[in-house]
Amino acid sequence: MGEWASDIVDRLERETPWGLAAILGLERNTVGEVFEHRLGRFLAWERALTTVAELSDLGEDVAAGGRPKVFEKWLNQARRSAGVVNKVVFESLFANFGQSRVSSFAAGKAYNILLNLLGVTRGNTALTVATTNYDFAIEDAMSGLGWFPEWGQEPSTSTTGASPPIRIANLSQATEMGRTPVLHLHGRVGWYLKDDGRLLSFSPDVVYNKDFGVPGLLLPEPDKRYEEDLHFRVMWEEFRKAIERAARILVLGHSLNDDGLREALAPVAANRVRVTMCVDSDEGTEPYEKEKSRILSLLPALPPGALIRMRFGPEFVPDGTVKHVFETWRG
Repeated sequence: MGEWASDIVDRLERETPWGLAAILGLERNTVGEVFEHRLGRFLAWERALTTVAELSDLGEDVAAGGRPKVFEKWLNQARRSAGVVNKVVFESLFANFGQSRVSSFAAGKAYNILLNLLGVTRGNTALTVATTNYDFAIEDAMSGLGWFPEWGQEPSTSTTGASPPIRIANLSQATEMGRTPVLHLHGRVGWYLKDDGRLLSFSPDVVYNKDFGVPGLLLPEPDKRYEEDLHFRVMWEEFRKAIERAARILVLGHSLNDDGLREALAPVAANRVRVTMCVDSDEGTEPYEKEKSRILSLLPALPPGALIRMRFGPEFVPDGTVKHVFETWRG
């Protein structure tokens, strides 16, 4: 998140020399809750502009007749600024999470280690993956490992060249056909929402293009509006179905700063969930204990023993403690 925040700030400073990044409170290397809070303030403000414009007379002397020019000037500038911020955020998102930023080799190596830890093979396990990342690293990795990921994209129409639609309904049931559902809970680079309500998939190696529609994803903010979009409402319904069916649930390095995610996990947290914590070993025990307390406060039903200290990635080499934890969990 810190690298993405830095890129957004750099782009805003190049695009808006009058200091939009500072106004938004965005700084380089901003991570986690702080980044979500500051970007979320902007998103809430942008949504409020429509209501402010429609009810502007409540703040004026109606008898004077008509909206004052100074307000019109402010509103027009506010909308222009919002447009610039959205453009920069989306361009940066596509650049930081697109195909050029995904290493198929590294992703495959990392997930192969993880699947071995879990004792998971295609012959003995029905696997479902849910992610809040915008990239397609999981699909890339699982394809390379022979897991046949299914993320809802229908086959491309070769005769017309049309972009394939995304069908999310019943996606979690792809396991019954020997495939691996991948649920993009916050959307995916390359997804665009059209005016007629369709969610279409474009290549993730294409840069952001406003002519394709509105990107089909949810930007970081503390209170994500899952229920207001049909596609994400269905996506989260599929996620809850997958949780209900799952024998084991691993939360891989997620901060859990997401009300919807915690609400979905709470009913099964006591006996089916494990959460990995990415805390560097050379930082001592204090950061680890602090992170552990934070996660347990967010998901109180989670037993302390369900927290696993490990840093996931292509260079991850599980030590004896981590191996024992997974072996015990597998039973």
